Amino acid sequence: ASLLATWLEVHGTPEEKLRWKFAELMRAAERGQTEEVARLLEHRDLDLHATDTMYGDGMYGPYEDLSPIGLAAIKNRIDVMQVLVRAGADLNISAVLQNGATPLMLATWNGSSEAVQWLLDQGADWRSVHPKTGKNALGMALERDHSEAASLLATWLEVHGTPEEKLRWKFAEL
Repeated sequence: ASLLATWLEVHGTPEEKLRWKFAELMRAAERGQTEEVARLLEHRDLDLHATDTMYGDGMYGPYEDLSPIGLAAIKNRIDVMQVLVRAGADLNISAVLQNGATPLMLATWNGSSEAVQWLLDQGADWRSVHPKTGKNALGMALERDHSEAASLLATWLEVHGTPEEKLRWKFAEL
């Protein structure tokens, strides 16, 4: 453990200790350190659906307002998402968090195709619409020109979509 972590363990307030543990969880999720993620999840006081801004002022640098599963989705860390889901993380975390984006939207936006496929296979809500942009994951993939993610989502729509959704998609392609 780092000197700061040791100091916090002895002298920190419960809130400071919790913030530190959450920051460690986010770092481990970003780096794909599944064993560290699992170890940190043993601290039952960590909220899997919290975001870094909920634990302070966006302490986790470049990825503000993300949950651990959202960060893992961005970073294409399927192994970390598996650990988080086993621990109870929601694949369709509230759109109130993460600036309104679900983990599937975040993976799509960042072109994390393996994460997109895994999330779809696990039952992520591919129909969910971003409250600010009005786009679903497929619309985001197209906007960002992530052809592989768009292809995965279009195939999913062809297989799982209603006739109306398929027709709407065909009309939108024109």
